[in-house]
Amino acid sequence: MGVLFTSVSCTTRPVDRADNPIVISYAAAASQLGGLEPAEVEERLRDWARTGLASHLELDAGRFRDALYDTVPIRDLAFADLSQQSTGPGRALFDGRGVLHVLVPLGDPHESRTIGLLIDQYRSNAGADPQQVQVHHYQIRPGTQTIELTPEKPALTSEVRAAHGFVTMRVDEAKGLADFLAKTQHLS
Repeated sequence: MGVLFTSVSCTTRPVDRADNPIVISYAAAASQLGGLEPAEVEERLRDWARTGLASHLELDAGRFRDALYDTVPIRDLAFADLSQQSTGPGRALFDGRGVLHVLVPLGDPHESRTIGLLIDQYRSNAGADPQQVQVHHYQIRPGTQTIELTPEKPALTSEVRAAHGFVTMRVDEAKGLADFLAKTQHLS
C-alpha cells in the first residue's frame, strides 16, 4: 500500500485474512507530534488511524473526501474555522460502498457508547443508517510507532445496534414513547 498523504505518512501492511491486524505506521510523521500535549497526540493518532484505514481500503480521493464529511485529514489550527474535527476515543469512516468502519480503542470501557455515538453521528450527517458496520479495535504502539487495527466481520447496522444495547422504536404516540422509555437507560 502506498502513502495516502505524504505529510501524514500513514502506510499499511496488507493482510491476507480479515481477522489479522492492519498495521499502520506513523514513523515518518512522528516528528510532527513533538511538543504537543498528550491528549492532542492521541487525537492525531486516531485521525491517522482513520487515514491509514482509508489507504488500506483503497479509497480513491473522492470517496476519502466524502468520508471525511466536515473534517480535514490533518489537524491544524489554520483549519479550525473550516472543519469539525472528531474528538474522543472513536473514529468512523464510510467507505462509499455501504459499510461504516468504526474505530474503537481495544479495551474501551464504554465501547457500546462509542460505537453507538459514531453510528448516530453518521445517521445525522447522511440522513440514514449505513447498510453495514464493521468494528475495528485499535491499539496505539508508541514503541514501534504503529497503530494496529483488528477488524471484526461486517454486520448489519441493526445487528450492531442490538448487540450493543441500542433500541430504536417509533415514538410518535404516547404509548410508543412510554414503551421506549421503559426499555432505555440512556438517550442519544
